[in-house]
Amino acid sequence: MAGQNHSAGILFGKIRRLFAVHCLKGYVDRQLRSRQGDCHQCGTCCNFTIACPMLTKDKLCRVYGRFRPKACKVFPIDQKDIDDVAACGVACGYRFETKPGRAKSSPLKRPN
Repeated sequence: MAGQNHSAGILFGKIRRLFAVHCLKGYVDRQLRSRQGDCHQCGTCCNFTIACPMLTKDKLCRVYGRFRPKACKVFPIDQKDIDDVAACGVACGYRFETKPGRAKSSPLKRPN
């Protein structure tokens, strides 16, 4: 059951990011300004639920510098995305800094 909950959460995250990049542009822009670090190019986010068809056998993106979808370009949008990567057993190279006493809130909450 835990595996199904994890898969459902990852799938919800994909839908949440797709919606956010197209409908919540202000939220995404604010989040990206507070994002620090860089991509480790591990390919974990490219393999959530369904492996991206643009990945090579070496887990490299064929369209990285040219036609990469916006949801991929802005990953991770918030701490939930980093938590999804961590749930797969990998440490994301990005992090989000929050101001002391102020928790970041997402307009899209994952169902429990």
